[in-house]
Amino acid sequence: MTTFTKDTLKEASTLINDLNQKFQNSKKGLGDEQRFQNNIDDMMRTIEKTKKINNVILLELEKFHQRASLLVGIGQLKLETDAYQAWKAYDRFHFEDIKPNLKLYGPIAMM
Repeated sequence: MTTFTKDTLKEASTLINDLNQKFQNSKKGLGDEQRFQNNIDDMMRTIEKTKKINNVILLELEKFHQRASLLVGIGQLKLETDAYQAWKAYDRFHFEDIKPNLKLYGPIAMM
């Protein structure tokens, strides 16, 4: 398990930015696309405002991942190949670098 650092947060930001850029090329005007875009925008604002690396940012990244996973997995959102590959790159990063560092307290519910 690697420790979550500012460099790891920078990598998350880079992967989400890449996903956003590739997603822009595959928009068709569906409602799930707007929800996905809002999710990306909210996460990028949160990353930009982050001054301290702690469990709060990890929880925000987890919420981002859960919402995006629902939209990509069972929603009407259909990503083009480039955007889907960017999503899978972030997904892999999330499971390798975010989840092992995330500390959850109390009952767990889907966010």
